[in-house]
Amino acid sequence: MTDRRYGAVVALRLLPAWLALDRDERNRRAAPMLDIAARYDDVDVEWFDADALGTGHTDWVLCRFDSLDRYHSLWEEVRDLEFFSHPFAEITQVMLGLRNGYRRFEAGAL
Repeated sequence: MTDRRYGAVVALRLLPAWLALDRDERNRRAAPMLDIAARYDDVDVEWFDADALGTGHTDWVLCRFDSLDRYHSLWEEVRDLEFFSHPFAEITQVMLGLRNGYRRFEAGAL
């Protein structure tokens, strides 16, 4: 994983329609998201399952990137998929941060 300047945690809630699908069907329907993420090799994407541990969300996605435009474009494509339009899932929260932003501010780099 590359050292990226920005980070985002995108919290998701998987809905009953998604959970009603068998696992093979879930994998088939998730494949377009993986294809999109693979095309954005300048955005590091990691998916975390949080059903047993989270409150208000079932999963979250960690993204690391240098270009806010590229990150935004990735999510524009993903949000157009059936996964969100059916809906099978919804975004519950997005937390965005600048890695070591305070150090860059103190150094006069911001």
